[in-house]
Order: sequence, then structure tokens, then C-alpha cells
Amino acid sequence: MAAGHPSWCVSHDNGIHRSRFWATSQPGHHPVDVRAFLWQRDLPDGPLVGIGLDIRMSEEQCECLLDLGQARVLRYALTRLLDHAKQG
Repeated sequence: MAAGHPSWCVSHDNGIHRSRFWATSQPGHHPVDVRAFLWQRDLPDGPLVGIGLDIRMSEEQCECLLDLGQARVLRYALTRLLDHAKQG
């Protein structure tokens, strides 16, 4: 991805570009609201791109920025956990 303003960016704050949020739950159905988004930080050697998670529970909020390697490991771990959950 070329340095500069990415085409998917809808918000730019503190040097981090953010995409729109992808909600993972419907409001009011779960006590925890999780939203995912793309992020990019422009560095001298080129942009660093990753996946972000915005996790909210009542008044508590946590934003986690994962690089693409971490996001791939998380995807693998979640897939395995979901497979185990299906098996009971």
C-alpha cells in the first residue's frame, strides 16, 4: 500500500488512519459491543497497516491495534476456538 491517505480512510487522528467500523454485534443484544476497523500509521520507512478492535462494555472502552501478523494469528486462534465450540 502506498504511503499517504488510503482510499478506505474515513478518520485521521494522531497519525492513524481508520476505516469505517464493522460491527460484530447488534446494539442492545449483547453486553459487549465489538467493532473492527482497518488502521494505518504512516512511518518514514512506509505505512504500517493492521486491524483494530474497539471493545465497549457499559462505560469501559478498549481499543486494540494489531499489525497484520498479529491479526492473522488471532484469526487462526478464533477459527480453532469456534471449531471447538461447535463440537460441544
